[in-house]
Amino acid sequence: MPLLAIGYKLASAVVLACMFALIKSLSSRYPIGEIVFARSAFALLPILWLLHRSGRWSALKTTRPLSHLHRSVAGTLSLFLSFGAVTLLPLSTATALTYAAPLFITVLAASMLGERVPARRWSAVLVGFSGVLIVVQPDMGAGLPMGKVLGVLAAIATAVALIAIRQMAATESALAITFYFTLFGTLVGSATLPFSAVSPNGMDALCLIAIGLLGGTAQLLLTKAYRLAPASLIAPFEYATLLSAILIGFLVWGDLPGSVEWLGITIIVAANLALAAREHSRALLRHMCTLVRRKLR
Repeated sequence: MPLLAIGYKLASAVVLACMFALIKSLSSRYPIGEIVFARSAFALLPILWLLHRSGRWSALKTTRPLSHLHRSVAGTLSLFLSFGAVTLLPLSTATALTYAAPLFITVLAASMLGERVPARRWSAVLVGFSGVLIVVQPDMGAGLPMGKVLGVLAAIATAVALIAIRQMAATESALAITFYFTLFGTLVGSATLPFSAVSPNGMDALCLIAIGLLGGTAQLLLTKAYRLAPASLIAPFEYATLLSAILIGFLVWGDLPGSVEWLGITIIVAANLALAAREHSRALLRHMCTLVRRKLR
């Protein structure tokens, strides 16, 4: 099962990178709102297919509609911001900035949830933020690079959404969280269509449909992966999306990160791996303590 879970995770990473590549290819001709609509509306199809196939419609029942709204607002805002970043930046750079989200999760967990964050974890976060600054390369005299600012804001919105998911995880199914988020994105995206929609030609229409199907499929693959194996096993393969984005960006647009950006990306990844390793060691310690307690009973 672990190998199958890793396979699902790697497949979701490649699918997600392909989705972002399609978004980048269309972003100069179509408004972000229309792309968000396509990403959300057609992503509902594989989710509805799974609900129909499994007969798990009862999983959509919820007693926490406001929590779903909070998560959906943050997640949909992240879509708008990250798609804007992909429009303005090389695919590799825009993808790399999304990995600032775990750093912001640590900060928000301390301020919003009151979680105690050890000094070592703060050190990893500060190192990670130095990598973000290196990638962004702020020049206050020339003004902030808008694409990179959007990428950082997208990471913050993603962190808020993931914090909301953490708060709901005990009572809400992953299927319900994904469904209501996708439905909300569809409604918000559709609200922009009367003001800015561009009628797509045949090939572009297929690409817009593919963006949604790929997005929905990536979420289902990721759900499968985490259902078959613990998060500590899956987490190191998270960076397959970044590697896929770098490869696709190079093959399609000839884009590669500059030497300074490579340094920043490496620091961000290293900081995230340090955070993941600490979480893994803590989870392992909790598991061992549980086993010891059971034996002592």
